Amino acid sequence: MRTRWLFLLVLLSGWLGPGTVDAHQVGLSRGQYRALSDGLEVELVFARTELDPAGDAAERIVQRIRVSDDSALDCPGELVHARASDATSNSLLARYRCSGPTSALHVELEFWDELSPGHRHLVSRPAAAAALAAPAVELCQREHPRFVLAGTPSAETAAAEPGFSGWVQLGIEHILAGYDHLAFLLALVLVAGTLRSLVATVSVFTLAHSLTLALAALGVLAPPSWLVECAIALSICYVGIENLTARAGCSRRALVFAFGLIHGLGFAGALRELGLGSVHAPLALLGFNLGVELGQLGLLSCVFPLLCWLRRVRWFSSRGVPALSAAIALAGALWFAARLPVERPPPAANVAAR
Repeated sequence: MRTRWLFLLVLLSGWLGPGTVDAHQVGLSRGQYRALSDGLEVELVFARTELDPAGDAAERIVQRIRVSDDSALDCPGELVHARASDATSNSLLARYRCSGPTSALHVELEFWDELSPGHRHLVSRPAAAAALAAPAVELCQREHPRFVLAGTPSAETAAAEPGFSGWVQLGIEHILAGYDHLAFLLALVLVAGTLRSLVATVSVFTLAHSLTLALAALGVLAPPSWLVECAIALSICYVGIENLTARAGCSRRALVFAFGLIHGLGFAGALRELGLGSVHAPLALLGFNLGVELGQLGLLSCVFPLLCWLRRVRWFSSRGVPALSAAIALAGALWFAARLPVERPPPAANVAAR
């Protein structure tokens, strides 16, 4: 009973607090880059907190993507439209026209100052990019803003997929950048008194999220993304509150399994955004899930010994664990409030290129 009241109280605090925190959507955008006979077509998708289609942010982003041909001549860009994609993201379409046919297009992303700190951009290219020995999918960021793709369109337009090691890397990067999943794991570790208890809890979580990851990534389950994200935030809030009133045990493992099913749906959403195809789906699932597990193990191998050392300090169990648990619960409440769908008026018209 006490856990329920505290849970509701923390949720109310998150609802009344600032609603701009989003640990899962903000910081990662994706783009499909397709070569035309005389240039490049780009379709970009951003979280709604990163891009407002009704303002001039879309135009600024288009102008801050520099495209040049073989002769280093710039290919001017124009915004075709900017609009809402779904409840959590907005998209824009742009075209860049070169002076003539070109065998290679050089792209440099300069829009980082328009986006959140540490933003990463997932670049997807047609299979023709393989002619340039370039990966079909790669992550770009401020420190690595350039890439090249073939300028001559190919009859094969389906996006190629990264190899097994590429999917493993993407899984590791996803878990390490997913602050909400990390907060959930930290909440579990805080009250895992022994290594055996930790292994049992993490194994239950792994089994659960692997199951729903496979089912959702293959299209068997398809819940709305906003609902999954809200449920993940609630799981973080609840486990943080439970840390204040209980200790890990068999009953918690059942709860961890249930919440693991929800987190698996979140992993599957990320996997779909990273370009999961149907041909190599088993390979992608195995590699991505392995990457997630390796990222978790790497984190736990650093955090658990530190917590074991801190437990030797008298004040940590009585003050440190409750303080950290309360902070995690409040973060979950804030993320829940930020991820609730917001009623917005439909855009009056697409933003025309100026």
